[in-house]
Amino acid sequence: PSPGGGSTTQPDRIRPTVTISLPTCPKRLKRASCKRRRSTLGAWRTVRGTAKDAGGIRRVTLTAKRTRTRKVRAKTVRATATRRGTRWTAKVKGLTTGRWTFTVVATDEAGNRSKAVRRTVTLRRRA
Repeated sequence: PSPGGGSTTQPDRIRPTVTISLPTCPKRLKRASCKRRRSTLGAWRTVRGTAKDAGGIRRVTLTAKRTRTRKVRAKTVRATATRRGTRWTAKVKGLTTGRWTFTVVATDEAGNRSKAVRRTVTLRRRA
């Protein structure tokens, strides 16, 4: 309670937490085959993870950046995730072969941003 008899509410300053999950594999695939599948373009066209905050999540944003090489120009694509409970899903358009870094940030209802979580993978056309 405050000195005037009312109550005061402390502002939310706690960052949300966010994760990026590895692409799933069908149960029939052996470990080595699953690992190869996880490096394909198709496996990363839909990226998933979790975002948690006691006050609720406002949005989850994913950025994918392709590393520049002598033969390939750098490229950046962005996606806003859809959410269901603590799980999020983002459809990523414009991926090509090469080394990509996926970065995800969650923003809670109070405007606090999570620490950026990154996952780097070299994408191929086929396993």
